[in-house]
Amino acid sequence: MGNIPSHPPSSAAAADDDVDIECLNLVHNLITIVEMLEVKDAQLNEIKLQKEILEEILSEKEAELGETHFENAMAKETIKHQKLMISERAVQINCLNHSVADLRTTLEDLKLQKTSQKKNYENAIHEKKVDHDRYVQRSEATIRQLQNQNAKLEKENSKLIDPDRMCFVNHVAPHGKVDYFHLNGKILLVKKLVIDGEKLVADGIDISLDSSEFQIHVSRELAIKHTTFLTIPKGISYCNIVKLCLEDSSISFYAYKELMESCNIEYLILHRVNVEEYGAGYDVADLIKEVPNIEYFEYRELAIKHTNFLTIPKRISYCNIVKLCLEDSSISFYAYKELMESCNIEYLILHRVNVEESGTGYDVADLIKEVPNIEYFEYTYNKRESMPCHKLAELHPFPRLHHLHLNEIHENFDLKIFVEFMKKNPTAFYELSLRCCPKFYTKVKSVEKDTVPASYKLKITKPK
Repeated sequence: MGNIPSHPPSSAAAADDDVDIECLNLVHNLITIVEMLEVKDAQLNEIKLQKEILEEILSEKEAELGETHFENAMAKETIKHQKLMISERAVQINCLNHSVADLRTTLEDLKLQKTSQKKNYENAIHEKKVDHDRYVQRSEATIRQLQNQNAKLEKENSKLIDPDRMCFVNHVAPHGKVDYFHLNGKILLVKKLVIDGEKLVADGIDISLDSSEFQIHVSRELAIKHTTFLTIPKGISYCNIVKLCLEDSSISFYAYKELMESCNIEYLILHRVNVEEYGAGYDVADLIKEVPNIEYFEYRELAIKHTNFLTIPKRISYCNIVKLCLEDSSISFYAYKELMESCNIEYLILHRVNVEESGTGYDVADLIKEVPNIEYFEYTYNKRESMPCHKLAELHPFPRLHHLHLNEIHENFDLKIFVEFMKKNPTAFYELSLRCCPKFYTKVKSVEKDTVPASYKLKITKPK
């Protein structure tokens, strides 16, 4: 502040006053400054407080910003997923659009089919109506025809019921030969009639329809063999028969149905029968269908004759047959075994059959061995065929065998050894037909007397 100048006393007092004033001003200023500093401190504190608040707010905002970034990231993932789903949905929608288009096309096709079917049904109904009308017309014509026939039958009935017209076979053929003079104009009553080709056998007596004017009435059984026909010959009535046998014959399906409808067939036997109509063949199912009251039906025989083959033709099925006949044929042993294994053969007939496999021949013992359930066995030897009596004697018993017939037996047959086979099957009936000289036949009969027990059923013959 420098040195204070010296003044006079008055001046000094004045100077002190000035100093005091200045001091007061200075103090006042200091107080003001202090107050201002306090205000600034207060402001500073307030600013610091605001800063802290702002920092807290900033921290919160930063936290919110972080959450916002996370939510944005999640939102982006969601948007990405939604876009993927939208893309997949678009593909699905596209597929559905194609499916809808296909369904519309299918619907249009179905509508067209429905329209076409409706037209077809209308045409079919019209055709059925036309057919029905024709059927009604034919039925009415048939009814009129039947009425006329009934009227005619009523007129003839008086003649038919005349007991003087009825006769039996023993009346007109007492000595085995038919007296056609007394048979003329009558009705011959027979229990069984056999039509064998052009031959007629009535109750065991040969008869001809061409010899005189008469009729035959069959009361029980009709057998037709070796015949090709469309209808039963006129002059033969058979409405009461219950048994019918057709063998080695051909018949129209119309005639077959007429047979079945006009009779009450209970026993039907069909052996190698050809049934057809206008070139169309009929099988066993078609045939048995026409016989509703059937009690016994036989259609199980397979006969093979004059054949040379290694296997059965593929189009022939035979799994249900019980009777098999092979005659003058050749067959592989494999095919023979296949026949025996696939069927339940009970009746086996082998006439002059050659069975071999890869150059190896098989004899009667090998063949019967493959048929364990055999009941009837008939065998005709080939010329110079071996007689394997020892192999027959070594076979196991056949529990169901009841008949064995051997034909054309040569002179190398040994009855003593064959008896061993008979002992294993003692209940069967044996029939031996020898093709030999008288000396060998006498020898065999002597062995029979000495070797074969009396309880055994054995018949030995020698054809002339």
